[in-house]
Amino acid sequence: MAGENTLPVPTDESARGISDSISGYVAQNVNVTRAPVRQEYPDQAGAVRGGKEYDERFNLSATVYSASSSRTPPFDGLKRIQFRELYWVLDDCQEAGTYNDLMRWTVTAHRYTNWPTSAS
Repeated sequence: MAGENTLPVPTDESARGISDSISGYVAQNVNVTRAPVRQEYPDQAGAVRGGKEYDERFNLSATVYSASSSRTPPFDGLKRIQFRELYWVLDDCQEAGTYNDLMRWTVTAHRYTNWPTSAS
């Protein structure tokens, strides 16, 4: 039967052990890293003598799968995605093959402490 081997995105995600979703897709292998953004100050000889952190950049990577057997990449035409109630700038979305008959994609995105604040 068509659709027999597809797994819908569950509505009771937490009861099924799913704690992360990205703009409606189930997220797996989620990794978020933090990198401080600094302004460094050189002395007259060019050596760094000080600096100040003024922002933070967060990088997101994850594998996502959809509720259907669609082969269309997620986030097609989007520049931003939503994850953990924050918006992220979508950097890349690549096909990652299938797993248990589900089409998967690898997603990378980034954000800063105070940007982006909306979906557009």
